[in-house]
Amino acid sequence: MRRVQLAPETKCKRDIPFVVLVTNKVSECKRLRLEADGARVVEVQDVPLSWWIRTRLRLLQMVEYELVLFIDADTLIVKPVDGIFEELDVGAPQRTLFERSREVKRDEEKLPASYVFAAHSDNAFMGEREHQVPPGKTPIFSAGFWVAAPSEELFKSFDPHTIEQSLLNYAFRREDATPWIELDWRWSATWPSKKDLMGGVATLHEKFWKTGPEELMKLYDKRKDMEEFFRRGRQDPRHEWVIHLASG
Repeated sequence: MRRVQLAPETKCKRDIPFVVLVTNKVSECKRLRLEADGARVVEVQDVPLSWWIRTRLRLLQMVEYELVLFIDADTLIVKPVDGIFEELDVGAPQRTLFERSREVKRDEEKLPASYVFAAHSDNAFMGEREHQVPPGKTPIFSAGFWVAAPSEELFKSFDPHTIEQSLLNYAFRREDATPWIELDWRWSATWPSKKDLMGGVATLHEKFWKTGPEELMKLYDKRKDMEEFFRRGRQDPRHEWVIHLASG
């Protein structure tokens, strides 16, 4: 949260809410700590399935916001990300392609007339760590960084029994009636390398505490200054949270 709101090199330049979704299992003291640090805490119901990670899809029900940006917790932010909301192609509603009649399933929920969903290609399909920069486009996107316009119809269109990344890619597959829009590659990289960093990528999606290029793992270690920042004058330990940015 500090890297989004306070760190000089990465903080947002616009006044954009930092939203943390919690379930009823999160204690009041933790909620108060998050609020004191500047987050807007919103309680949501669990998606009633064993795979808890699907609960993050409740973001799509936050219709009080025009757009939301989801950033996975294992992401290192190295540049400000709020500029993504200024890109016209990202926030422009896309017309649902009902003419693709084979993709409009009668046994699935009704699709919205228009939608917004933008993500970036997954470098796992472009050579993993050896992917070129700029990377090519793939049929599958990463579920760790995406922009959407919240919509109840959109939320209901998901099959909750599918693993999250597969679920999202099924709902917004390129050949579907609601194909996903490609984000500029500089916003995020999976299987990141030094080439991505030097190329100006804003967020690096990797579990740097256990894997990744040495120079990027050292960069990740600088997060210790964030932990120290939150420890000063605070008795409660910090916790890892999924990051959500929202624009209204």
